[in-house]
Amino acid sequence: MGLFDKVKQALGIGGVKVEISVPDEVKKDNAKVDGVLCFSTKTDQDVQSVRVEFMERYDIGAGAQKRVTRTKRGSVELPGFNIKANESKDVSFSLPFSITMSVAEASAKDLEAKGGMLGALGKLGAMAENSKQGNRRFEVSARVDVKGSLGAGATKEIKLI
Repeated sequence: MGLFDKVKQALGIGGVKVEISVPDEVKKDNAKVDGVLCFSTKTDQDVQSVRVEFMERYDIGAGAQKRVTRTKRGSVELPGFNIKANESKDVSFSLPFSITMSVAEASAKDLEAKGGMLGALGKLGAMAENSKQGNRRFEVSARVDVKGSLGAGATKEIKLI
């Protein structure tokens, strides 16, 4: 391997590429996401490890004041492997996650279950809580550690139903 090849390897040029294949919608009650990571490369690579994470992303504010908060809700570590030049490799995974309900969301559901006037109040509260959570998103991300390289990664947004 020449100097130019080593520099390309270190920068990840021609190295491992990863794509995430997961359903667009996942049921919250299932508490897991099943998917496949699709790897490809132009040169022989030694993948040291793969970490797949389920992240909750919450956008606060707008414009210059916008802040993004990410919270890890689940993760799984997959073993490393070798991949040959111009080869593709698919690796399946099952990613468990845990989503907690906000206090306001739980209170609204409790009131809604009571029915009558309190139930109507609960439905109104649930609608207000859901409109506030419009900035709440979920994503599956994969981070690949490759020997002698910066590594690779991919992210795919999903919808919880």
